[in-house]
Amino acid sequence: MAQAAAMAGSTRKIHVLRGAVHVILDHGCTAGDIIERVQATLPDQPYHGHTLLSSGMKKFQHSDVVSDGNHLAFANYSFLARPGRLQIPTERSGITIPQIQALLDFVHDMIGVSEPGLWAGSFGDERGKPLSFDTFNLYHAVEWIILPAAMWSSWQMKPMLRCLFGSFHMPGLSQSSCFWLAFVAMQTSGSYA
Repeated sequence: MAQAAAMAGSTRKIHVLRGAVHVILDHGCTAGDIIERVQATLPDQPYHGHTLLSSGMKKFQHSDVVSDGNHLAFANYSFLARPGRLQIPTERSGITIPQIQALLDFVHDMIGVSEPGLWAGSFGDERGKPLSFDTFNLYHAVEWIILPAAMWSSWQMKPMLRCLFGSFHMPGLSQSSCFWLAFVAMQTSGSYA
């Protein structure tokens, strides 16, 4: 009888911005299934941006089957921007003080007040160790916020390299010239020049 109940579904605690929700999940659910159930539990939240289901340093793809033992965190990146794609020329893009504050609030609410270990370091000596608000840095922001929110999986290296190699023909530049690569600006503007 208990085994049949376990196969029918179990309640899981999913950590979300400013708290947690409990959802009923079937054994062998995918991350996409879990995201849909969390969104159904929180219908008043905006869902125009990307979302991420994670556990520690593992970021689940929608088709990944999520094992029963994971501590799960749900990040809704819609809180960081209004609906609609923002089109700003790369040379004019930047971040405003209110956007920085929204980012800090988002990070604080995701890792500063929730259970430790929901987001973990994924490189160097901190690999696998729980992140904290006090030590969260730009590398963590790229890993846990910018890349998932901007869908970096679609970023292409070849157009950017073609642009760089083409710039060697500009007056005053040589093959030893250094370049600052604004990856986020290039990705979000849709332009490499």
